[in-house]
Amino acid sequence: MERKARKGAGNVIISIVNFFIGGILFAIGVEAVREFCALHDSASAAWGGVSMGVIFMMAALIVLFFAFLGIYLTVRGEGHRLFSALATVFLLAAWILLPLSGMVAEYYYNAAAPYVRVSAERAATIAARGGEAVCALAAKSGDAVFFYDGDGGAAETFSFGRDARAEILPLSPSDGGDNENGENDGSAAGKEAGKIVLSLSYDARWHRLTFALECSVPLQADKALDGAALERAVGYVNVLSARPFTAQTAAETAAEKKYADYAWDGYDKQLRAFDPFVRIESGPLWEDAAEGESCFFGFYALVNTGLTEDL
Repeated sequence: MERKARKGAGNVIISIVNFFIGGILFAIGVEAVREFCALHDSASAAWGGVSMGVIFMMAALIVLFFAFLGIYLTVRGEGHRLFSALATVFLLAAWILLPLSGMVAEYYYNAAAPYVRVSAERAATIAARGGEAVCALAAKSGDAVFFYDGDGGAAETFSFGRDARAEILPLSPSDGGDNENGENDGSAAGKEAGKIVLSLSYDARWHRLTFALECSVPLQADKALDGAALERAVGYVNVLSARPFTAQTAAETAAEKKYADYAWDGYDKQLRAFDPFVRIESGPLWEDAAEGESCFFGFYALVNTGLTEDL
């Protein structure tokens, strides 16, 4: 009996070691999930995923060695086999969590995000009313709006497919005047100066309706952003957004270094996140920028689901 107890002690010791190593790896994996959710859409989150892969490979030899001991003692050991099995499973699960932390975080980020879920039918209605609101603002601003369906063909309003998109172009008497039907179709605005691209996206899995507005804002002689152009873009953002934006907030995003982020694709950008799925991206305002150059702005947010009630 004493001999069996001594052999059973080996199971306990290896199990404690497995729980200890697994606990460290599990803590790293949970922190990776937290960081991914906090830094979603940033380069830091992408590099965090790479780091988890590196740690996963670095820990492989130690984990597999002690996992083998745990499995061996679970099958051949004397006593405390269940304890050994639980410790081994925990160790392997914590280890596997490292490369899967991005997927786990992505699922949690989507599932726990506080936003209004809408059905596909209601999303289409909201999109149509949003198109009406965009057209109403364009009429006041002297802009032309062109909608495109998923195949790139002309549409009357936002039409879901692979892409529900609208291009907003400024109109003026110098844009070419009326066409043969006596209507100003904005064709001469094809130079695309001041163009704003609006796109809506519906995620059927998570019942989420989002939009993106992208544009380029020119710089003035003092290297400052053209305030009128930025206000114009923000105006269209606020027509659709569930969260209001201001031109000042956007300008700060481009100017302040604390929002600098090195993009995953290798380009410099600024990123300012607010709520889940709500952020501003911009190009940085370089010190050597010159008049006539422009700064990219992208507004990404949830669509106001109350549009059907407000209009």
